[in-house]
Amino acid sequence: MRSPPVAEVGKNDTSIFWSFLMAMTLIEIKSLLETLGKRYFCDDERDQLFLPCNCGGNHIHILLSLQVQVEGEAEGESEFLQLRSRDFPTLDREHPAAHAVLEEILAFNYGTRFVKIGVDAADGEILAFGDIWLADGVVTAGQMATVIKNFVQSVANAQDRVAATMATKKTSRDRERDRECDDFFQACVAEHEADVAAEAGPNNTQAEAA
Repeated sequence: MRSPPVAEVGKNDTSIFWSFLMAMTLIEIKSLLETLGKRYFCDDERDQLFLPCNCGGNHIHILLSLQVQVEGEAEGESEFLQLRSRDFPTLDREHPAAHAVLEEILAFNYGTRFVKIGVDAADGEILAFGDIWLADGVVTAGQMATVIKNFVQSVANAQDRVAATMATKKTSRDRERDRECDDFFQACVAEHEADVAAEAGPNNTQAEAA
């Protein structure tokens, strides 16, 4: 018998309805985290887990939740596990580095596959998220460990890039170009000094020393 559409389910029974569609449950996610020895907190009102992490001094707080994307007949195959992090400063559109930060985020999204960064146009909130589509499958403990590790490392990298861009008003690409120009200039100065010393010759050097 096919499950009834959401409209036919009472408000208090909605969570029961979604449980029939879920390939995994929040209880199973908790069990995976406990198997991995991860410390977490549970938000029962929002049906999500809160997982504090650390990566090289970067503090990252992961929100884990199971969601279902309803798309007609494919609704039963549209479950996904989402990881989110709000550990970024708010981006004021009037901030002098706003354009550079948006450009940095675009570059980050282009270069990563799992984690993406979004900016809320209404209030400037910066959010990192990663979706694991489950369909009718489940996540193993090993896969969960890899997902958490990759997510934390990617968010820490994004935090550093956004912070540096806000501080310098330059993207990482622009900063790299500045370093290359500085290195080139220093190399030219060193080469010039070496040429001057060679032209002076050992006799002049000895005379100056005397």
